[in-house]
Amino acid sequence: MGIPSYSVVKGDPAGMGSISGTNPHYRFALNVGNSTSVQVDVNVQSTDGSDIRYLIINDFSPPDPTGLQNLPLGRTPLNTGNSDLRLDYILEKNADGTPLVDPSLLQDLDLNDTSLHDAVADLLNQALNDPNGLIYAFGSYFADSGGLMGVHDIHMNQGNPPGPFAKDNGSHQDGGIFIELPGSEARWTALFIAFQTQTFTPNSMSTST
Repeated sequence: MGIPSYSVVKGDPAGMGSISGTNPHYRFALNVGNSTSVQVDVNVQSTDGSDIRYLIINDFSPPDPTGLQNLPLGRTPLNTGNSDLRLDYILEKNADGTPLVDPSLLQDLDLNDTSLHDAVADLLNQALNDPNGLIYAFGSYFADSGGLMGVHDIHMNQGNPPGPFAKDNGSHQDGGIFIELPGSEARWTALFIAFQTQTFTPNSMSTST
């Protein structure tokens, strides 16, 4: 089935965010033009003990940097057609043939550990300190009845075992955050998040697009 409204939201960070919710997320806003903002919800804390894993890659090389830079501010749907901008932790390869996300490099996040929150805050600071810094948030886009627009499911969205999240399994629909610091040569940083219950074997996922 896959996650709904798979998209990337491109914007200028509006400021530091905060942790909220019974299932803790770090929430911050992106300015996307026309006095409009989109909320970004990032899982940063485990509620049942060491079930989050994450990887931050500095000096990252996006698979299609030009395609990202050419995007307008705001939301770009990715779940229609075969956009090259879609993320897949398992099937997608870097230029050197290695997986986009090497599961052996993921760090475990223990209960009440604030290291992921601190890392996200640090990435936000980098973008805020650069007047041209931009953030690209990949995940499931939503708009509620109160007018709030946001993106969540900013993590791996495949490899879930049988259970309530199995319906989210699908290829080419993983979440993540890219930070671009433009200059004579753009510098990129990537944040990838997965759960310990998820597996990186291709036969564990749906092949839906």
